[in-house]
Amino acid sequence: MRWDDVNARARGLATHFVSRLALEHLAEAPDLTGFVHRMLGAGLLLETEGAVAASADEVDRAIGRLAAARLTLLGRWLGPGRRRALAVIYERLDLENLRRLLRGLVQGASAGARLRGTVPTPDLPEPALLRLARAGSLADLAQGLRRLGHPAGRALAREAEPRDRQALLRLELALIRLCATRSTRLSRRGGSLLRLHVALSIDLWNAWALLEREHWGDAVRVEEAWLPGGRAIDEPAFRALAVVANSSQRRERIARLLGATPVGELLSDTTLEPAELEARALAVRIKHLRAIARREPLGAGPTLLTLLRIEAEARDLRSLLWGVVFRAPREWLVSRLVAA
Repeated sequence: MRWDDVNARARGLATHFVSRLALEHLAEAPDLTGFVHRMLGAGLLLETEGAVAASADEVDRAIGRLAAARLTLLGRWLGPGRRRALAVIYERLDLENLRRLLRGLVQGASAGARLRGTVPTPDLPEPALLRLARAGSLADLAQGLRRLGHPAGRALAREAEPRDRQALLRLELALIRLCATRSTRLSRRGGSLLRLHVALSIDLWNAWALLEREHWGDAVRVEEAWLPGGRAIDEPAFRALAVVANSSQRRERIARLLGATPVGELLSDTTLEPAELEARALAVRIKHLRAIARREPLGAGPTLLTLLRIEAEARDLRSLLWGVVFRAPREWLVSRLVAA
């Protein structure tokens, strides 16, 4: 499968990403109004969006639309034969969208708060996300997804209403399993790099589940938590780690298993919380793909790198937005940047 034509366009699209300097400039914004003006100056918001951006939630949704527009543009260039790379990215974005909606539902958050961090996709466009964010119960959310023809609707319809962290974890694992299954199937004919990308994602999800072992309780069984398709954590290793009671020892053994992967060093950082694992792993995977893209410029690396950078740019812009709103220290905000 040839990638040189779309790689050239992906590199062109990458020249429009916000620079490190511009991100640091955004981190210095004194308030939300200043942040919006700086985004307008960097060409990251349309004038019409800037005019109506009266709240941080509206700016957050504008950032999601920017990422969706970049993905749509790249999708036109990919064509049907190579679109599996984009479909795998969309699967993960849909997973994150649904996890945010679920957590907001359990917390009783407003619709605006539930939408924070979401990125519209072909299966979950912005109007659909807005409707789903108003769901009053898990049954309502599942029914809304089934109306859209989204497979997560069936997965969630089989589950009970979440009333505690254990039940929420069970629901998230059900969504992750769905994403892993679909991504594995999509990657089979997408080339070795895309298969490696999906396998590494599954290894990370298995690591996350093991790091959350203390919260499984009676709601989660080992066979429900383990995901097939990874390369570093097979089922026997997962089962052995699941019975290690000491969390530090369990984390150390997970780190050893992941040691040969691009994210192997992450778990050696004992300050890293499980919820941060995927976010921090994104920066490491971008670095890894940059090296592959330089070594194999005609393969899928440059395009897959651009897809991940679109995701990382949205993450960075949102991190800065909410950091400015809540007056986080500039140095701390800059230290968490991923994309640039």
